[in-house]
Amino acid sequence: MLTSEKQEYEEIYDWLIHNTNQQQGFKEVNSLDDIQKAILNFEELDIGGMMTIKEPPTSISLLKNLKKLYASDFYKNLMNSLLHFNKLEHVDFSYNWLKYYPKEIGKLLNLRHLELQANFPEITEDFGNLINLEKLIILNSSLVTLPKSLGKLNNLNQLVVSSGNLNEIPNSIGDLQNLTYLELNTENVATLPTSLGRLRKLKTLFITSKQLFPQTIGQLLELESL
Repeated sequence: MLTSEKQEYEEIYDWLIHNTNQQQGFKEVNSLDDIQKAILNFEELDIGGMMTIKEPPTSISLLKNLKKLYASDFYKNLMNSLLHFNKLEHVDFSYNWLKYYPKEIGKLLNLRHLELQANFPEITEDFGNLINLEKLIILNSSLVTLPKSLGKLNNLNQLVVSSGNLNEIPNSIGDLQNLTYLELNTENVATLPTSLGRLRKLKTLFITSKQLFPQTIGQLLELESL
């Protein structure tokens, strides 16, 4: 192993030990080989809700087998390393209040669960690339529009969107044929798309707004809660 590579493994190992509560995976670490093995087997990173934490080093990109990520604050090196985490299945940025949409998210093709709590006004169309996504929660006081590509998320079964500034729900929402739970906290949306009537598997619909339901809601024969 090159000296620079050795230093990177030691650096991220030291950061994980001193800035997370996940030391249990490093109990039997006695050598550099052990460190490398532990880093490569590291699958879940939780830095959510921690009050004092140092910015992760750039060597955080070595966590190539990461499957779950929880982060309640913005860390530049973490965001810049997202593309290295191509095995991610679960990302939770609750209470993160991101000020921009990380374009790297649209390339995490194995994502199944995504939670975003943020302040960015829009989500780019490459969001539709997340075709394996099953659960999506967006809490964003600044969000104005949802991407039309939302309808490409064919495996989505739970969708929660909350934004006081959102002014339109795209018609493509009707393409989410596997959706069973839909919650829209969107007071400024004037009308709901008639395409909601195409959500034939929908069982729960929760809308906190003053909009009138489109007549097509009557086509939702599986609906149990409204």
